[in-house]
Amino acid sequence: MNANMNSSSINTLYSSERDAALLALRPHIAAVDAEKVRSNAPNAPAEAFLHQTLRPVLKLHNAVLLDVCAMYCMAHRSALLQASRAQQQTFVQSALKRDAALRNTVIGIVVGNFTAEEMLIYRAHRSELNKRIIELAAKRVADQIIIVIDHLQSSTA
Repeated sequence: MNANMNSSSINTLYSSERDAALLALRPHIAAVDAEKVRSNAPNAPAEAFLHQTLRPVLKLHNAVLLDVCAMYCMAHRSALLQASRAQQQTFVQSALKRDAALRNTVIGIVVGNFTAEEMLIYRAHRSELNKRIIELAAKRVADQIIIVIDHLQSSTA
């Protein structure tokens, strides 16, 4: 796809039915409403995108995110199962930030759920938003590391 696409050319790639379906699937997050009040901050567009798009998409795909991380961790199963919770969390957070394949998979899961309008915003702020996607995903997986570890344990049984 040409990096110089404008909104009319990108809208022809996306259907309004697809966009409506994606938005309907997203869970409501109460903090999103609170953030709308603070929309005058200097980094308001990025913050609004974070709360109105990234957090709901990550919440919607939480099970997929955890499964992808568990599959990645299979190669390190024995060491992870013996590690402390803090070490497990650190390992997964580090993997999400440093392993290009895992990182790109997570970013792809999220970006694949953007509407046409969100895709335009993403294209304009790709680097910053990729960083935020990984930060949010790393925190989400670290906070639920027990689910990832349970998945690893059940796959060894």
